[in-house]
Amino acid sequence: MTRYAVDLDGVLAQTVEASLEEFNRQYGTNYDKWFVTRWDWYELFPEIQNLPKSKRKDIMFRTMSKVWNEGRVRPEPGAAEFMRELGKRARVDVVTGRSGDVSDETLATWLAEHDIRYDNLVRAKGDKMFAGNYDVYVDDNPGIAEDVQKFPRRKVFLYDQPWNWNLDVPATKNVKRIHRLEEAVPPRFKQETLFRRPGVRVRSHVRRA
Repeated sequence: MTRYAVDLDGVLAQTVEASLEEFNRQYGTNYDKWFVTRWDWYELFPEIQNLPKSKRKDIMFRTMSKVWNEGRVRPEPGAAEFMRELGKRARVDVVTGRSGDVSDETLATWLAEHDIRYDNLVRAKGDKMFAGNYDVYVDDNPGIAEDVQKFPRRKVFLYDQPWNWNLDVPATKNVKRIHRLEEAVPPRFKQETLFRRPGVRVRSHVRRA
């Protein structure tokens, strides 16, 4: 069976939007996600540009963890329906690089509360291409669309977000930009023929019914 790795932040979860709401509250600003036109989004805010790079990154990452731990992250519209349909056709793991400041229990509880079904919750450390035996990745990270070029038998659905617009998706069969999550669901009765790969650390959770 085809194995899917579906990202959490920016794909299933509106983490950027919640983080910007917190940033706006702290700094009296009015940013929305359309302002975030770079993956390294901590470089965009003039309010913190006088700080060292490490401090700017820390502010944004701590803000992201804060909104997760306070239960302020909303699901992406259609996320539950997408995972339900995808689960009928493939084995589906939620694969995230989310900080350890947010516990597995917090993430699993959020997924259950929003009726998002999955087979395993996987904490990826570093490059997701080496984070499991996956055939297909659904992700918003422009880097993964570039990395997959080294693995021609894998496929990436790049979920369209402002922070990946500066990536010209290469004209190859294994990368496709999608604007709706449902575009990553294979047609019924047509199982994609995809391939093999290296291993990883997986935390198992029962698929949410």
